Amino acid sequence: KKKRILDMPKTTKTLLTTLAIVPLVLYAINIYGQGLYRKAIAYATLKNYDKATVYYNRAYPILSDNASFLSSLALMYYENKQYDKSIAVLLQAKPISSNRSINMLLGNNY
Repeated sequence: KKKRILDMPKTTKTLLTTLAIVPLVLYAINIYGQGLYRKAIAYATLKNYDKATVYYNRAYPILSDNASFLSSLALMYYENKQYDKSIAVLLQAKPISSNRSINMLLGNNY
């Protein structure tokens, strides 16, 4: 006989509710991070590196495992002549991406 959710103990109901909500929250956080990333790119394109840095820093905790984000952040640091920061970000991106542009930018930093 199937158990109905209403017949389950409160802790089980709480766990099931949490498991249903967590993916939605993570999705919303990712969408928020992508929005910050788009603003960062826009400011970096305009060479407004101070504003770009603000948005990259806000997006970093959310997108720090995204190789495209890290490459873009490293490029902004490179264009702003912050080579040490660019190298550090590229070294973080290297294990999660096989994109050759990471190695090329890494070489340009030296």
